[in-house]
Amino acid sequence: PAAPSRRAFVGALASAAAGLAPATAAARQAFPPLPRLVIGINQYNVGHPHDLGRYWPPTDAELERLRADIGLNVVRFPLYPWELGFDGEWLCTWKPGDVFDPAEADRRGLDWRSLDTILGQIARLRMTPYICPVAEGRTWPTKQWMNLHLPESYARTAWFTRRVVEHVQKLYGDRVIYGWYENWYWNTGTSLERADQRFLQDWRRTLAGLYGGRIGALNRAWGASYRTFDEVALPVLFRDGNVPEDAYDSRRTYDLRLAVDLIHRRNLASIRDAVKAISPGAVFAGGSLCNELGGLYDTRSVRPVRLNGTIRTHAVVCDVVASSVYGRPAFLRANHRTVAKIADSQRRRMLTAEVSAARPEALQAIADTGGPTWGVCVWAGKEDAHGLIAFDGTRREYRIRAADGLRKAYEAEPERYARYRRGRILVYFPEETWNYSITRLNHAEAYDHLYDDLPPEQIEPVLTAELRSLPRNAPILVLEKTLPAVAIAELNRRGRHVICPHRRFVDESGRVRPRPAPLQDFRAQLRAVRDGGRLLDACLRVVEKEGNLAYRWLGAVVRSASRLAEKNLVLQDRPNTLGNLIDGSVFDGVTLADAQQREVIDIELPRMTTLAGAFVQLYAGDGQFVGPSRVPERWRVLVSEDGASFRQVAETTSGGRLRLRASFAPCEARVARLDLGENASGPGLRIVETGLLGHPPPRGA
Repeated sequence: PAAPSRRAFVGALASAAAGLAPATAAARQAFPPLPRLVIGINQYNVGHPHDLGRYWPPTDAELERLRADIGLNVVRFPLYPWELGFDGEWLCTWKPGDVFDPAEADRRGLDWRSLDTILGQIARLRMTPYICPVAEGRTWPTKQWMNLHLPESYARTAWFTRRVVEHVQKLYGDRVIYGWYENWYWNTGTSLERADQRFLQDWRRTLAGLYGGRIGALNRAWGASYRTFDEVALPVLFRDGNVPEDAYDSRRTYDLRLAVDLIHRRNLASIRDAVKAISPGAVFAGGSLCNELGGLYDTRSVRPVRLNGTIRTHAVVCDVVASSVYGRPAFLRANHRTVAKIADSQRRRMLTAEVSAARPEALQAIADTGGPTWGVCVWAGKEDAHGLIAFDGTRREYRIRAADGLRKAYEAEPERYARYRRGRILVYFPEETWNYSITRLNHAEAYDHLYDDLPPEQIEPVLTAELRSLPRNAPILVLEKTLPAVAIAELNRRGRHVICPHRRFVDESGRVRPRPAPLQDFRAQLRAVRDGGRLLDACLRVVEKEGNLAYRWLGAVVRSASRLAEKNLVLQDRPNTLGNLIDGSVFDGVTLADAQQREVIDIELPRMTTLAGAFVQLYAGDGQFVGPSRVPERWRVLVSEDGASFRQVAETTSGGRLRLRASFAPCEARVARLDLGENASGPGLRIVETGLLGHPPPRGA
């Protein structure tokens, strides 16, 4: 919808709010004042009006006990149309050309009995509800509610959110937190974008705004010859299961995703304004950002390419920035610290709305990171294997103690969690190109490994807008290669104070920009700074990824005589195929069978090559259902010229590390064998990626 219709929408909501029957003073006191610090639980469903209690198991006594144990004061839950007796499939199933009719939706009616039952319980116990209206049917994995750039998804999400807020405001007042359940980093691009003419019109208007309405400026940036913005074709980011070649390092890709993010920002702001018009005192938390850093790892691992609102969009629009994090503790710390930084840049508080299944190590990771924060919500549902309360109603005491420990950490050091504190190790975080560019080599996964050994509060994510304000002699660690042109110019001006393994950068238009000579040896630079040795591992990951000769797009082929497991445990909805090991992704990987066998990976290069090293990355676990890979005690590297006879060039111990590295004297080979030893009785290895290092042959050889 165009901007005028959005303004009319918000104005109509304000008028509607004024006409609501005033709630009684007693009803407005039903919920207590919004808490200074949120200590919440989530993962419950209110259930269908004719099936009360099935999906909402906590009793008054259980909630009272949790209040005594962990200081519980907030209950967070999604609210789906079917739980209000509404046909969610009708609401959320549509095709290009459809126009949502809110009057028809109103005629279908909503049944509030189940919601009122739950809100009555929360009010009776003097707790705060955190309500997440989710305009989705029972086919939840489609996640249509996140596609706010599509007019139909926006209209349906706005209608459902408005109706929920109107009802709650009328009966209970505005001491409520509103959001929607999650803003996932994958599965948001659909086939509808190219067919939806209203979206195309809105996208073209937004694109024109980026170029000041000058089609010539866009043509120069894109290498195109459009006469007007109405002719601009939507770039293709996903075709036949892959990113097409012309989408890599492309200004078209960058502008497509930037414009979509801006549409999300505008529509999300419209929903926020609607909520505020009806319920002025309510807190709007938007979508809970789920593993947004994970979405930056490698765009090729996201199917389809994501088109959603960024961390910054939520920080610009929402009262608080809600975040959900899953994974190993280092990733939790990296995600939490970075989201907190971007939230602070917009003077927003942060709420960790889902803390990785209430695991003690996850809660400790959040405590380690510090503020700013408004608190946390942890899983509690009996239907969840990772909640505070087990299936049979018994309490998981060790998780409850961990949650209480986090609350006590907040209360013991309120200043630490009240505001963001800058760290001393400056690391450039190129949020623009990480969010909008598609590159062959994205080094974002090295960023979260900075948090493996260093206290998270020591690391300061530097944003592009801050670069010019930093002292000229401040050392800045730069791990990514594709950066905004404005950032490249500033970093090049800083010369030797930039600690970076790359000899050249690539800007958002795909142009290669060499760094000024003479370059410093980045290892020597690291050794010269405090904690440089501890930073080296993450930097080596960048070097290894940049220099890996065993990528599929370079002509490498991977084989194995070892049996694979039936299912891929590294990413459970992906095929368990060996090609995952050489596609550059740090998500999909391979799982070997739980069987007694030799675990061996063969990598064949397209021609004879000088090899000097190899690496294997084992899986660190997902923080919920799948644990980290078993680590072999020793492993070997063998090489061959013909793939028939092999000779050993390296043998080393793993040291219990998930990143296996081996260096050896340079040798000529075409095939390398990574022999990870005999699996006598343990689970099969879970391998994320493999690589070979050395010197490629000259061009044309």
